[in-house]
Amino acid sequence: MRADAEARAPQECCGLVWRGPSGVRVEPAANQAAEPTLAFEIAPGALIRGARGLEALAAIYHSHPDGPAALSATDRAAFTGPTGPLWPGVELWVVGLTRGRAVDLARYLWDSPRSAFTRIHRPEAR
Repeated sequence: MRADAEARAPQECCGLVWRGPSGVRVEPAANQAAEPTLAFEIAPGALIRGARGLEALAAIYHSHPDGPAALSATDRAAFTGPTGPLWPGVELWVVGLTRGRAVDLARYLWDSPRSAFTRIHRPEAR
């Protein structure tokens, strides 16, 4: 994801993270947003093409070129419906870049009691 974000800067990168019996797979996707330097939009077909076998969507990622690894108000609105998250159980990952270099990665998950996405901190596998 970091390499994808750096390669596509100054545009936002985006992609999907799949989890299945064989492990985790990161799949970059085309950014079809009208203004790819300001937003991202993954084509619905990427979800259909991306799933293989028994894989499940684990996360959706994107970058913020020259911005923090934080969900923006636009990000939060795009992934929230009238009754909660549009993708229950799917994490949202943001890669923050400074001068075209990935400097941070943050992960967010819907927190039902708070009715909001909150940053999650999980220890990395060793």
